[in-house]
Amino acid sequence: MVYLEIYSTDLVSFWDSFVDKSKNGTFLIRRSYMDYHKDRFKDLSLVFYNSKHHMCGVFPITVDVKNGIASSHNGLTYGGLVILPNTEYDQVSEMLNKSLGFLRRNGITEFYYKPIPYIYHKYPSQEDLYWLYVNGSNLYSRSISSVIDLNNSIPFSALRLRKIKKAMESNGLELSVCDASENPQLWKSYWKLLCNILSERHNTSPVHTYEEISYLQHKNSRDIKLYIIFDKYKQEILAGVVAYETDLVMHCQYIASSDVGFKFNALDFLFNWMIDSAKSRFRYFDFGVSTEQNGLFLNNGLLFQKQGFGGRGICYDTYKLLL
Repeated sequence: MVYLEIYSTDLVSFWDSFVDKSKNGTFLIRRSYMDYHKDRFKDLSLVFYNSKHHMCGVFPITVDVKNGIASSHNGLTYGGLVILPNTEYDQVSEMLNKSLGFLRRNGITEFYYKPIPYIYHKYPSQEDLYWLYVNGSNLYSRSISSVIDLNNSIPFSALRLRKIKKAMESNGLELSVCDASENPQLWKSYWKLLCNILSERHNTSPVHTYEEISYLQHKNSRDIKLYIIFDKYKQEILAGVVAYETDLVMHCQYIASSDVGFKFNALDFLFNWMIDSAKSRFRYFDFGVSTEQNGLFLNNGLLFQKQGFGGRGICYDTYKLLL
């Protein structure tokens, strides 16, 4: 028997401690990360306890009460029920069934569930996928990401190797690993470069503002890193990647290269360094998704580049349940 409770702020330390002990949670599910956008999304997260009143599950949920929609989680790449290594399917099923009953009683008619991809699992944890199947969910969206298994990697393509060699021979690249708590000015400079590139080339902007990413990095300094390449003569940033580092995965976000960086193949040089350094610390290297419009548009050029480093496909899915 499990018991449901609505999350409240007095549980923040218990929630974060549980996520850290879980078999499928990452720092994105910690309140120190999730709560940065609490003003944008109404939180109705749930906490579960067993018969001994020990916490046995946490479930990040946002709701749009007016339209009868709930998501896990609308402000995150993924969400879903977070559980301990010893949790079995019957308990997962009970927690999810009670969650749906609770949402129905609160006027929710549609529920969107974004399971945590298996590469983040510290122990097998796809009980929720089976539950979604037997409870009539439909696949709502699917995005493809490119991932390297660092224990069994595929050699780089000839094109990527040539570009890396050319970058190494440029005699002007210097790699710097930057932590915002030590050098916030570099983060600020990189964010300005990123914003300019996204605006000029794609007519868009980063999901996070500089103030938001700065706040998140400060709260999660061990987990959010910025890797950049300098022109050591002009002291200009040529390229950079923001990495979200979980127990098993180095996940790339906010990838950008200046025009000069593109000329000198700076990103190829940087990815080569990051992949090599990740081998001793992580199981997977995730380049991120190459899709837009809920996965219906595939950026083939982006996918080609990632596959050249040996990245192969895993999916980030969203399931829809009518309640």
